Amino acid sequence: MTSCVVAQCSILLAGWRRIAIFLNKDGTVKSSEPFLTGFIENNSCIGRPADVEIMKDGSLLVSDDYNGAIYRISYGKAKVADR
Repeated sequence: MTSCVVAQCSILLAGWRRIAIFLNKDGTVKSSEPFLTGFIENNSCIGRPADVEIMKDGSLLVSDDYNGAIYRISYGKAKVADR
């Protein structure tokens, strides 16, 4: 399991989904919620996020070693890339 910490939130790589773990100031877990999902469809793998990197602008890069792709996650209006 790999993780990256963004302020008081940690993004954990857990199988085929990414989970946001929110921390208290003392570092204990406050809560968790799904952050990036959808890599399993009809019990079949359609992607496998493998690593997360934080960019200087605060966006996240997520590598998908199943599709050989890198996804950029950022704040703002939702955008979906063409396939």
